[in-house]
Amino acid sequence: MMRLEHVGKDFDGKTVLTDFTFLFAADRSYLLTGASGAGKTTLLRLLAGLEKPDRGQIVRPEPLRLRMVFQEDRLLPQLTVLRNVMLETGREDIALRLLRELELDAEAAALPETLSGGMKRRAAIARALCAQPDVLLLDEPFNGLDEALRRRTAALIFGEMRGKCVICATHYPEEVRAYADELLEIRPFPDDFPQIG
Repeated sequence: MMRLEHVGKDFDGKTVLTDFTFLFAADRSYLLTGASGAGKTTLLRLLAGLEKPDRGQIVRPEPLRLRMVFQEDRLLPQLTVLRNVMLETGREDIALRLLRELELDAEAAALPETLSGGMKRRAAIARALCAQPDVLLLDEPFNGLDEALRRRTAALIFGEMRGKCVICATHYPEEVRAYADELLEIRPFPDDFPQIG
C-alpha cells in the first residue's frame, strides 16, 4: 500500500533515516521500536506527507484516507470533546460510542482545558478513529495512561482498525505486541537497515 524506496532524511546536517526501503501493507499492523532519536517520529511524518524525503521516494495509493495521532493532542480549545471528535465526520453516533468505550463519555460536553493529559490523549485517539481511516499513524498514543487503560485503549484501537493499516510508535510496546503483525526496529546508524522481527 505505502512503499518507501531508499528513503533518506536529514535535519540540520544530521542523518535521521538512511536508505530506508519497506512496504507497509494495507491490512497489517506494525509496531515501530528503536531508541529515542532513531527516526520513528520522522518516519511517521514522512508517511503522513508532513515531511518530504531528501532522498528516495514514497509511493502511496490515491485516494488514501490517512490520519495521525501526534505526540501533541492538537484538540481545538474552543470546541467540546464531542465536537472535537466529530470534527471531520459529523457522526455523533460514532463519536459518542468511541468516547464511551474510551471512558470519556462523562467529558463529552467538557472543553479540552478541563481534561487531564491522559483524557486529552484518548480524545485525540477517538477523533482519529471517528474519521474511519484506511491508515492510522500513532506517535506515542499511550502517554499519560496507566497500564490497564493503555491495554484497553490498545484493544479498542486495533479492534476498530482490524483489516486496515496501523503503524504505532510507542514507549509501551508490551501493550501493542499482541496486536502487531510485524515489529519494525528503526536504527539511527547510516549503515543499518530496518530490521523485521
